[in-house]
Amino acid sequence: MMHLVAVVFLSLLTAAEQSRQRIGLQGQATSQQGGALDLFLLPEGKYEGGKCMDGSQAGYYYGPPSSGSSTLWVIFLRGGGGCETKTTCQQWYGKAGPHGGKMGGSAGWDSPLFVDKVGSKELSSDSEKNPDFHDAHHVFVPYCTGDSHLGQISNPTEADNFGYFFDGHLNVKAIVEDLRAKFPAAASMQRVLFQGHSAGGRGAFVNCDFLQDQLGASVSVWCNPQSTWFPGNIQEGADPDSPPTSFESWSGGSLDPVGFTKQRPNDGYRHEGCVAALGAEAELCDSMHVLYQYIKAPIYVIMDMFDTAVLRNVAGNVPQDFPLSPKGREYVAYIGNCTKSSMTQITNHPQGKVGDGYFLPACFDHGSNPDLGDGFSKADGLGDWFFGRDVVPRVLIAECASIPPYLPCTAGCTHLPPDCQATLQHLCGDAEGKGPCLECAKANQKPLGKAGCDKSLVITLCGN
Repeated sequence: MMHLVAVVFLSLLTAAEQSRQRIGLQGQATSQQGGALDLFLLPEGKYEGGKCMDGSQAGYYYGPPSSGSSTLWVIFLRGGGGCETKTTCQQWYGKAGPHGGKMGGSAGWDSPLFVDKVGSKELSSDSEKNPDFHDAHHVFVPYCTGDSHLGQISNPTEADNFGYFFDGHLNVKAIVEDLRAKFPAAASMQRVLFQGHSAGGRGAFVNCDFLQDQLGASVSVWCNPQSTWFPGNIQEGADPDSPPTSFESWSGGSLDPVGFTKQRPNDGYRHEGCVAALGAEAELCDSMHVLYQYIKAPIYVIMDMFDTAVLRNVAGNVPQDFPLSPKGREYVAYIGNCTKSSMTQITNHPQGKVGDGYFLPACFDHGSNPDLGDGFSKADGLGDWFFGRDVVPRVLIAECASIPPYLPCTAGCTHLPPDCQATLQHLCGDAEGKGPCLECAKANQKPLGKAGCDKSLVITLCGN
């Protein structure tokens, strides 16, 4: 029974990614409905950077607008984790890539790439699937650098960079230059929706103003980072700009030690305005919670309140019964409340900026797709914000998580499994006395096991 409990947390954290993989496989049968994107590798030696981790040429996929002519462009950065140490970079590089070959190289990339496999509805040329952005130029940027599209290492050394190219930020710049060189329609570009999910969302977030500056005042860049908002800390006594406390420290009523600096083998690009404002504390610009206030371009954030990537990164070592235990569930609630608190700056901007928005369902997921408010999807919210229709509220948040127990509650997405005590009460609450309670529990071993119960816990609960 305890083995079941031990794997529940990791199973829940990976469920969303497994679901997306299944959708991708199923999409192969119907993918032509959304169109296909053609592969363009960056020419060798023409631009600064331009490479994947292994030194092969990076590139992008392009698809034309449905009408054949448009001044609107959608650029999407793919996500997929990342690395900071030699060991983790070796592991990341060697994983199977989602579009063929290895994660850290372009050899074997699919061509063409069907839109239903890329993870962005806004790249489809199908007007029914993508009513707002079907008639745009569509650009999909694969992720082969392990640096959240932020790296600036085009001459790596073994000592500092493990021999890997980290060209993520340089590649974003090079791809835009290459689009201008290859496609005459880029000269008529007027508006850009700049998107990304997870590590790609971080890339879209940090590169947002950079892209605006690169394209110039004649183009308006609006940015849509997804599943990448790592919040500040609401724990009493904590620096509000620090990350949430690890489970081990939090459950003991303490804070994490300060002064630890992560490795930066990729020399990740930092927002110039944030760096100028924070000076000696510029490393805080790596935090989306801190960085947001310095971004000048319009932003629409899509995030799960209980994002499993946030939990995976900040929780640290967790006990076997996490998140089924009462303490584990309290910690999940704490992370959700950190996220809600952090994202209030979007509507109460520290610098007075107005017009940004966000979509925040109460889901235990990393890229969910439920409806909020009066049945509005994240695509509804994004499109309404981008085109200024003012039909959908700029802020869509799951109000059900604003009251105790502050846990995942939005319909249509992943929640925590029921806890043992609540499940036992539901199934055996009418049993009077320890003996009848245990008999009832024996007859309901399967649902109780799924709720994290083991024999000793059931005996304890039935004896109360």
